[in-house]
Amino acid sequence: MHITIISITLILLTGYILLFIYSNIGWKKVSNQERVQTNSKTFISIIIPFRNELKNLDNLLNSLNDQDYSKDNFEVIMIDDHSDDGSWDYLEKKQSQLPFKLILHRLSENKTFKKIAIEEGVSRASGKLIVTSDADTIRNVKWLSQIASFYDKYKSALIILPVMLNSGTSFIERFQQIEFLSLQWITASFSGNNNSILCNGANLAFEKEIFEKVGGYKQNRDVASGDDFFLLMKVKKQFKNRISFLYSEDAVVFSNPQSTLKEFFQQRIRWAGKTKYANDLSIYITGMFNVFFSFWLVILPFIEYDSSSFPIYSVLIWLVKIIGDYSMLHKTASFYKTKFKIKDFFYSILYYPFYICSIFILSLILKPKWKGREI
Repeated sequence: MHITIISITLILLTGYILLFIYSNIGWKKVSNQERVQTNSKTFISIIIPFRNELKNLDNLLNSLNDQDYSKDNFEVIMIDDHSDDGSWDYLEKKQSQLPFKLILHRLSENKTFKKIAIEEGVSRASGKLIVTSDADTIRNVKWLSQIASFYDKYKSALIILPVMLNSGTSFIERFQQIEFLSLQWITASFSGNNNSILCNGANLAFEKEIFEKVGGYKQNRDVASGDDFFLLMKVKKQFKNRISFLYSEDAVVFSNPQSTLKEFFQQRIRWAGKTKYANDLSIYITGMFNVFFSFWLVILPFIEYDSSSFPIYSVLIWLVKIIGDYSMLHKTASFYKTKFKIKDFFYSILYYPFYICSIFILSLILKPKWKGREI
């Protein structure tokens, strides 16, 4: 038993250290990215699917209106996924008052969910470059000009853009921000190693032609969530060398965390459920390693306690994780110009393994819900 504990612990520690080194190499590559700012005239179509987002529409439209990019060089296409809170009526009233072109479209009764909405938006888009976002996000004034300048220089088929959660007052909200920093670290660092495995549809750019070449969301339309994930996998399969991460604070969009534990778990179960459809070895290895590592962090202290031995391996593996995770989170937080409290970091790192194990199990047995609908 003692030899088995040592072996498993050393294997997992080695895996964690290798992942730490690998991701640091990728992060260094993207953080050394040349800053680009050109007088771009690329026409951009911004596609925003929405459902019951009335409370967020003012902030969204204001942040789009404030863009320093020429209003003649972009359009906004908003696709309504059967809202019943007055969102559609509000946008119709606003449509003629805006200085940029706003196109509104409602999904028909037999069509639902985000992938269908994005496909409908792409079919109506005039831009060569598509940018998808969410209705509950805001961005700074250089968002579009930074995306356009980057595209002009690199001509990427798909540009992974940075996303950050605002901090909140409750621990669950602050935990989400810390967890999101870790997700953004993986997103950027793996992309830096030309091996992208994550992106976020709240801030994603791609060529319309590429979307059509890979078949949009064909064969994945019935899978809950994953509009960003499945598109990334398709583009990676055919155009791996034309995927980039835009490392610029000007390109960040900000969203709010889920306000309740139930909403948070529903969202994460939805996210976890899509990974089983990935045909990508890096995603399988990284995902399953995270689950096994978290599981071992949970059970190892109990194993050592039961054997009445000093918990040397528990102390070792937890210490390595605390040091490594803090290093990664600190670098990511510096890029996003945000901070987290040391107290919240320690609470989060203790909670995280239990959370990962729970999400893994629940994603196998529960059907997630989104905006009041089971999917």
